[in-house]
Amino acid sequence: MAALQVLSSPELLRLTSHFQHGVPLSLRRLLRTVGHIQLFFDTTHKSSSRRPALYYTKLPNALLTRMGGTKSDALPARALRLPNHRVSPLQLALHVSIALSQRVDVTALATYAPQCLGPDTLALAVAMDDHATVELLAPLVSDAAMAMNLAAARGSLPLLTWLHQHGASCTRAAMDGAAANGHLDIVSFLHHHRSEGCSTSALSAAVANGHIDVVRFLVAHRSEGLNRTLWFEMPAETSARVGTGHLEAVQCVVDAGWTSLAEQGLETMTRQYGLPALRLFLALGIQRVTKRTLEMAVDMRDRDLLLFVVSSLVAESHKTWNEDGTWTPPSALDDDLGVSLWELFLASWHRCVAMDIAAMHGDLMTMEMLHRLRLKSASPKALEYACCYGHLDAAKWLVAHGYDGARDNAIALAAANSHVDTVAWLHEECIQPITATAMSTAAANGHMSVVSYMLTRPLPTFTDDCVTLTTTVLSVRAQDFVMTHGFPGDAALQNGHWDIVELLQHAEPT
Repeated sequence: MAALQVLSSPELLRLTSHFQHGVPLSLRRLLRTVGHIQLFFDTTHKSSSRRPALYYTKLPNALLTRMGGTKSDALPARALRLPNHRVSPLQLALHVSIALSQRVDVTALATYAPQCLGPDTLALAVAMDDHATVELLAPLVSDAAMAMNLAAARGSLPLLTWLHQHGASCTRAAMDGAAANGHLDIVSFLHHHRSEGCSTSALSAAVANGHIDVVRFLVAHRSEGLNRTLWFEMPAETSARVGTGHLEAVQCVVDAGWTSLAEQGLETMTRQYGLPALRLFLALGIQRVTKRTLEMAVDMRDRDLLLFVVSSLVAESHKTWNEDGTWTPPSALDDDLGVSLWELFLASWHRCVAMDIAAMHGDLMTMEMLHRLRLKSASPKALEYACCYGHLDAAKWLVAHGYDGARDNAIALAAANSHVDTVAWLHEECIQPITATAMSTAAANGHMSVVSYMLTRPLPTFTDDCVTLTTTVLSVRAQDFVMTHGFPGDAALQNGHWDIVELLQHAEPT
């Protein structure tokens, strides 16, 4: 009888069920939907902590449409503002509901599971530009700084204003992010109504991204200055919007007295605007023609820019002649104020790799020009660069003109990238033996033509050390190539190349 009285009283029933396991009936449908969502870790994409990135799959179609899933109908955890590890079904359901603007479910979950609320929860509502959900969650989240910073970076003045009026906090990252994305109205609002200020990232990002209106405002109203390399830090999970006023922005900060900008900060602009940008920087006195300038011009394959750079170097009267008959210009950074020892080290002409870069592109015209000038511009890796990308004519030219290097690395890189003609030339014309690393790497990468060719030549010796497969890395400019060490058959088997395994069965020593 007592039990019947309890069950007949809505108030007593509600209080009793509050302390029992399970979820309210209104949330069962949502949690059943979330229960179908699966997760996996993608080892090819790393999170900021260098761990494999977490992805969610088997998501509702409405969510994929709203969020724009691009990887096999999967979304990275960061897109839902979730951590890079498994979370509770309730927290996942809450973030899915916010992403879908299902405010009834958001309200129910926030009431039933307040422990799932946090800075990322409110930030997701801001990222979805859902004003009503922001108003719903803001009073329930103690730390709104992340949300306010994100609203500023996204240029959402209504959300930013509402958060400001309701006592939300922010950090310097708010103005930094707004400046990086060119949101002058946000920068102005934060300057006049907030006291957090900004860091050097604000002006650095505004200049680097070409937001001239923001640059003028910051120069006139702020005193934080900028980083001479134009390095800046963006708020987490946001990307910078790029404008078109880069050259005017540089002119503005130079006129304001910042004249010691580093070449590395200006290089991106020169790559975008070419010779006019370089001419401006030279005229402003903030850049000189350096080793890095030459390497950039060669890499860009901009003939007008390259001829201008080379002409400037040839006109230099204080050349240093080396024992090998090459010459180097004087350092352009020796008397620059604020230049670090590391910058001086990198700027040394004895580290110039312009010839290597030309070889990497197979640019014979530039290679011949640099050779005729006798300008020291090559390293022993030039041959590796040419062979890595299969530029056989460039490789032949290098050897013919005395630019030789580590041929064992060259044949391994050629094999790694399936350049069988380059492998054959190195072996037959340069008398470079087929190496165990080259053969195992070709097998690991599934390059049948390379392995087939190698089997027609004298095979390398495979020692007992080859029993265990290991890998190392050879770097060509900014790209890493994995080299495999071990028996080729094992390397092919491990990577699922059964045709190569079959080919090697009767040829590989055991």
